[in-house]
Amino acid sequence: MSIYTKYRFYIGICCLLILLALKLKGQTQTVPALTSWKATKGELVVKSDVIISVSKNDFKTAQVEIENFVKDLKNNTKLSPKIITSSTTNPGEIHFEIIDDPKILNKEGYMLEINKNVMVKAKTATGIFYATQTLVQILKQTQNTFTTGATYDGPKFESRGIMMDVGRKYFQMDYLKKVIRQLGWYKMNTLHLHFTEWSAFRLKSDKYPGLAAKEAYSYDDVQELQKFAKQYHVMIVPEIDFPAHSTAINDYKPDLAFKCESMRRAKWQGDAVNNSGRAWTMDVTKPEVREFVKGMIDEFVPWFDAPYFHMGGDEYQYDPEKIKCPELMEAMKKKGYPYPGDMFVDFINDINVHIKSKGKTTQIWNWWRFNKDQTSIQPSTDIVVNIWNKPMINNILNDGYKAIITPEEEFYVTPGLVDTSGYGVVKCKVVYETWEPEVKPNIMGYKICIWADKAEKQEDAWFEGHSYHPKVVLAEKTWAGKGSNTLDDFLKRVALVGEIPVIENK
Repeated sequence: MSIYTKYRFYIGICCLLILLALKLKGQTQTVPALTSWKATKGELVVKSDVIISVSKNDFKTAQVEIENFVKDLKNNTKLSPKIITSSTTNPGEIHFEIIDDPKILNKEGYMLEINKNVMVKAKTATGIFYATQTLVQILKQTQNTFTTGATYDGPKFESRGIMMDVGRKYFQMDYLKKVIRQLGWYKMNTLHLHFTEWSAFRLKSDKYPGLAAKEAYSYDDVQELQKFAKQYHVMIVPEIDFPAHSTAINDYKPDLAFKCESMRRAKWQGDAVNNSGRAWTMDVTKPEVREFVKGMIDEFVPWFDAPYFHMGGDEYQYDPEKIKCPELMEAMKKKGYPYPGDMFVDFINDINVHIKSKGKTTQIWNWWRFNKDQTSIQPSTDIVVNIWNKPMINNILNDGYKAIITPEEEFYVTPGLVDTSGYGVVKCKVVYETWEPEVKPNIMGYKICIWADKAEKQEDAWFEGHSYHPKVVLAEKTWAGKGSNTLDDFLKRVALVGEIPVIENK
């Protein structure tokens, strides 16, 4: 027996012993942990051909979720369930019901009661889906046995997700599907795709042929991803970053860029790119720039089903660089603004109006008034702000914005910069054991951001190795909170639950 084989054997024995110990305590092991679990003294053993019952009307609403549940059980356990349409249930069956019960607090929550049968009640198909993930996680461990008890299970936050930098690095479609399935498995519901960077534009455009990089996502690719994501209740939020992060766009159409040197150069694209004369920021003073951006929105917004469109709005140059730009200062004076930063906020608000005309809600990164920059105006408060800068969180919330919180100190995964700066490492032990997500009416949720700076050529699996633990930690903390005392105990539970179920390439 090789050392590796012995290692896997001993790990398997340890996991089995842990599972037996937890089973004796009547605990149900899931990731994320259940919001509550009231165990009773007993077990329910289901037959290999267990019946899945659901009324005809409810089956119409949650057919995809229930059929996928059956596939997951067949692929990952020894069970071969059968679906029947019935409003009643018999002992030993798993029954699903969609019901408007005030005890079910939100559309993603569900009630689960295990006694003589397994009873699931939810308000929506989404709640049914999350219940199925819980049931599959249990049965992957036990094969056919449930501890009896009851729970109401539901999330703390409406938005729980990750961002992936597909602008710097092209991620393969198969990997993106695995990430989507992983998000659903851990009850996360948002995949934010950052499609543009200095290095590439990653959406294939019919309107602007030649704009996209060789490795880019077509309309058909996006539809395929969205169709797959819908099965697992994951929303794909697209981001095209304007007016900075626009080097690839300015390469395609150079007259979109500022002419002044101070607004062309930027540390974020690096010295080599700066010295080559490529421009980081679009010239927001030009009407034709705004029309071009609106044209891009007209093309790409219809590709996506999500109610949100993220327009970036971050990392344009600071005030000292703005003040050095003659065309920017002249446009500022003509508009009657006191600060050059007002021109950028004006641009954001103009594009926001256009995005809203397409039936979408705009998202942006926080950036205005960052690093001592000044503005006399702010972005419209109907914009959702993704707050990456921790010191600005309270000010932005107090100004009335809805927000998704993703502070760089806690939730940035940037493995390509770790060796040179130590930046972009999620301190999972600290986040899991001591960090508590703030709950406020205008905090929509929290997000892990996975950036590809200086790692553009790494394999997809390399990023997974750096981002997996941060993802599962955030999944737990934003669903029900901390279900274990320590990170080590939590990761043992993650190991017990196991990787995502075997999936078909649907």
